Amino acid sequence: SVSLYNQCLCNNRIHTLAGLLENYACVKELSIAKNHIGTPGVVRLGQALEKNRGLVKLDIRLNTIGDEGARHLARGLRRHLSLLSLNVTSTGLTGSGCSILMQGLGRNQSLIQLDIGFNEIDEEGCKAIAEALGSNCTLRKLRMRANGVRSYGATCIFRSLRKNSRLTLLDISSNRITSESVLILGDVLRFNRTLRELNLEKCEVSSEGCAALSRALKTNTTLKNLDLSLNPIGDDGVEALAEGLKYNQVMDVLSLNMCDIGNRGFLVLLEAMRFNSAMTSVKLCYNNIGV
Repeated sequence: SVSLYNQCLCNNRIHTLAGLLENYACVKELSIAKNHIGTPGVVRLGQALEKNRGLVKLDIRLNTIGDEGARHLARGLRRHLSLLSLNVTSTGLTGSGCSILMQGLGRNQSLIQLDIGFNEIDEEGCKAIAEALGSNCTLRKLRMRANGVRSYGATCIFRSLRKNSRLTLLDISSNRITSESVLILGDVLRFNRTLRELNLEKCEVSSEGCAALSRALKTNTTLKNLDLSLNPIGDDGVEALAEGLKYNQVMDVLSLNMCDIGNRGFLVLLEAMRFNSAMTSVKLCYNNIGV
């Protein structure tokens, strides 16, 4: 495992590092986050990945590789058959770069974890991700926090989960997906049997969205961790969720921090817990309970 976080790797150093990756398979995990790596550095890194057969985890976040860098990275990933985890958080990708990267991953049959947060991937990027998920790619964990995702993009991704039977974690937090797309998600979760962790923190989910999720919770048998923090669901939203929780026997952790919940919602939630034997943690920090 090699970590070179914030070491200001210039082009010469990247070339040296790439040479090591080409000739030695002993490095399994490599973190080169926040190193001012631009397109030239990623070009060389992509070339090294084509020849490397040992790396299983690559963290290149907080570098401005952009869409052109994503193109060269994708080229390397097409031939790299051992990488399990890739982190490209905050690397200046747009929808085009995300699409290119997903095309490269489409030929890679090893990657199980992708972190692509804090990039403005817009609808084009969401469509590319949805297409990959719909084709049942190898991904198990997908984190796309603050990606500028709106309702249409989120709907594409949620619908792809109808066909996907591998993804166990989806973090789509801090995106303006709104309750309209959550209605689609609720319908999908009624039939999805693989997703175990779902993060919808700060996604503008309303009480209407909670009602859709509640209907799903009545029949879903796999979702164990649901985060709805920082959404304006209020007491009405909690009441809707509580109805589903009465029938759900798998949910383990429910996060409702800063959701504008008052005493009425809290009491309804407590009543629902009488019927639920699976829940071990309900997080309710910074609400209006007891006020």
